[in-house]
Amino acid sequence: MISIDSRGAGEGKTTTGIYPKIELLQALNENVLLVVPGKELQKQYEDYFANPDFVKINSDTDDGVCFNIIKTLTNRKNQIICITHEAFIRMAIPLHIKKHWHLIIDEAFMPFRSVSWTSSNNAIDWSNLIELPKDLVLDDTIPFVTVTIRDQEDSWTEQIREVMQLKNRDWETQCRTDSYQLLKSNTCGRAEFIQILTISRIQHWKSVHIAAAAFEQTFMRYWLDYNHEPYEIKFPFVRRQLPIIVHSPEELNWSKYKQQKSVDIIQRYSEYVNRICAEEHLEPLCVRNNSSKNKLDNELKLKHNPHGMNHLTHFSAVSLETALNPSGEFVSWFKQNLDLKETQITSAFSSYMFYQILMRTCLRLKDNTQTCHVFILDFKTLVELGNYISFDINQMKTIDVGVKPKSLAAKRMERMRKRQKGLLDPIRP
Repeated sequence: MISIDSRGAGEGKTTTGIYPKIELLQALNENVLLVVPGKELQKQYEDYFANPDFVKINSDTDDGVCFNIIKTLTNRKNQIICITHEAFIRMAIPLHIKKHWHLIIDEAFMPFRSVSWTSSNNAIDWSNLIELPKDLVLDDTIPFVTVTIRDQEDSWTEQIREVMQLKNRDWETQCRTDSYQLLKSNTCGRAEFIQILTISRIQHWKSVHIAAAAFEQTFMRYWLDYNHEPYEIKFPFVRRQLPIIVHSPEELNWSKYKQQKSVDIIQRYSEYVNRICAEEHLEPLCVRNNSSKNKLDNELKLKHNPHGMNHLTHFSAVSLETALNPSGEFVSWFKQNLDLKETQITSAFSSYMFYQILMRTCLRLKDNTQTCHVFILDFKTLVELGNYISFDINQMKTIDVGVKPKSLAAKRMERMRKRQKGLLDPIRP
């Protein structure tokens, strides 16, 4: 059974969990495949183990990453092979190799993705490209259908990026029934497909261990549930009370559209953040969409994958500007297949990422008492951030961005009060 260490960020999942587990397996002459979010954490593990049995494989070290991973795994010489989430998701490792290796995954990866296609001129003949499983009869009770993509004779269609993704047999592909019917009739418009990584990625190893903060509320947990894959949480996540002051406008639905069209909102927000940081002598960490042209005074901009960036604990201010909103099809699929509420999807989709970014600051330090200023634009994401952290709601500051709150504001504020008082239980498996 898969073992899970769900302790929070900075609480020892690596130092008291993964490190000693790997050292024990090495002492028993066992092989370990270690899967980490990115190159920063590969370097951290390389520095810690610092021995010839540790092999790091990424695009910087090898031209043919997938080929070299398989080649190295085949050797089976009491090794620790460290690869990235991206490589692990991209490649299928043969069963006869898996059974000789222990799999350790540091941090949860995203096993769901969406692929969209918008056509105004029917450049693709979907009626010849897409098909249903045999003997499936469509009716109104089936909201989503599993589809397959046929091989095509023309090389042009085969080379379209979206078609290549949909043809990947490592991913189960589903789409809405009405979208399928439009595609089959070659009607112009937009179609979105939901893809689910095959569960075989995590099966048939000698053992599997996953270390991921608040695993109970991640898409990876929902992936295991969807596939009825058993797991045991050895160390559960415990929400911590943190010394933060939250600054947020009563703007409920921050989006890429508003980011582009409502320049005055981001301008007033930035003026407020700059003023507070100047008064408190703070330099803010910042995350925002790549399309955004905003820039704060003295900021340090981070990528949306902050894992391994544990050298930023001297920062005590963070601006969370990213607009992250899943598509309607994405939300609908999770509601239909896993009976999730929209708040749970928001929690896993955006609030979880913001939690990981917050925990790069001084808040990561176990005995920290320094106040961290948290500036956040999207209020619904702030509400669900309460699944991961607890803070004094009475110290919240409102940022006036010139937008009148909608009627839903009171309900969301009440939900946040209940969340912070512990009246809404965090999601549990």
